[in-house]
Amino acid sequence: MIRNISFYSKSSLDSKCLILTRLNNFNNGYFNNYNNINNNNNNNNFKQISFRSYKTNPIIKQDLNNNINNKNNNNNNNNNNNNNNIVKLSNTTPETQKRINELLKLFPPIKYGFAYGSGVISQKGYNRNGDGSTSIEDLTKKESPMIDLIFAVENSTKWHSLNLVNNLSHYSFLGSMGAHIVAKIQFMSAKIYFNTLLEHNGIKFKYGVIEYKDLIDDLKNWRTLYLSGRMQKPIVSLPTSTNEGLKEIQEINSKYNLRNAVITSLLMLPETFTEYDLYHTISKLSYSGDIRMKGAENPMKTHNIVIDNIDGFRSLYFPIINDHLTEYLNIILENGDEVDSGLILSKYLNQNRNNNINNNNNNNNNNNKEEMTMFTFKSNQNSMNYLNLLMMLPDCIKSTMLKEVRNNMKLKKPDEKIDPTILHNLVFMIVSKSSFTQTLKGVLTAGISKSLNYMKLKLKKNKK
Repeated sequence: MIRNISFYSKSSLDSKCLILTRLNNFNNGYFNNYNNINNNNNNNNFKQISFRSYKTNPIIKQDLNNNINNKNNNNNNNNNNNNNNIVKLSNTTPETQKRINELLKLFPPIKYGFAYGSGVISQKGYNRNGDGSTSIEDLTKKESPMIDLIFAVENSTKWHSLNLVNNLSHYSFLGSMGAHIVAKIQFMSAKIYFNTLLEHNGIKFKYGVIEYKDLIDDLKNWRTLYLSGRMQKPIVSLPTSTNEGLKEIQEINSKYNLRNAVITSLLMLPETFTEYDLYHTISKLSYSGDIRMKGAENPMKTHNIVIDNIDGFRSLYFPIINDHLTEYLNIILENGDEVDSGLILSKYLNQNRNNNINNNNNNNNNNNKEEMTMFTFKSNQNSMNYLNLLMMLPDCIKSTMLKEVRNNMKLKKPDEKIDPTILHNLVFMIVSKSSFTQTLKGVLTAGISKSLNYMKLKLKKNKK
């Protein structure tokens, strides 16, 4: 059963924005029973909360229903978290983990790395068996998705020189010109070098190389949103990452990148929005302005990413909201009472931790048939809160937004909020610039033949 919590705001960011239909009870689109929170009850059972009913978007309803059924069939063997708590390992499979580990044996040491994409994280449109293998239906109707890897290294020239010794065939003609030239090309645009359309022992994969300091810079400052955008979605950190790199990247990603993703989305979204809306808006940030979205990517890509990864997005963003943004979000119960979002989210997080422990101890009896509670948020944005949110944005965006605030003050409209399309356009320009130049660079790093083949694969996926 899917339920919905509603968060309501005192003011709307954009009254013209459409509020997406709510995610609700799968049985008939409505809630039949309502229970109130007993604030004096020490029981942390989150299911005591009940919510306002709405009709369910049939597409989201069906996709979430399928997602729950898939988890019931496939999730009994693995309920542990990734070592950096970015995403549950249940979003991958033992077979996928095995393939990633086999690929990592090919490469020189890295400081930090992660795997992402439909070949790693569950995504609607890619059917896998419980062991991660591809079914007969997959072989006849769908190609096995590629495994995408990112390596953050201390010294790009040194790393490429080591990699060229054993993996020269991964490179285009640039590889024959030496590591120094490869590194120079890497530092152009988004400062990442991709080798793509590769295969090892039947495993299709591609990998990108970026200097560690450049990854940190993008996470903090959103200069390109090329990798920081990917890390706003569920990922799996690589086991070959150093402890130092793993810890630092996790901290910086949470403190800057993920928090900024939530804040930017809050400023874009209308007054009332669902949990799905939030994750969908966050996922769209790095695709806004992406040249690949103009025909080379599935237009339902963000939906497909979100719908099968609600738990993964929760593990990313619930702690961020609970630790930093509860004063900007309220929850309204069915009886109309407002509740601090921190109360609800802290209960959810505590219960989720307890459930993980219980599931690990009772794998054989775990059927995952309990209720999934979907949240609907409402931002609490008075003038001071709104300004505080703007001040927390990355500098490249904040300066323009504050300029708009000053213009409003000159026009004697100090309480008027900035049109969300201005913020959207700022993100669009960051992404479009890095996306366009990185795509052009791909002709050099992959070669013309591979670039054309890669585009054909993207167009083929777009038709799914």
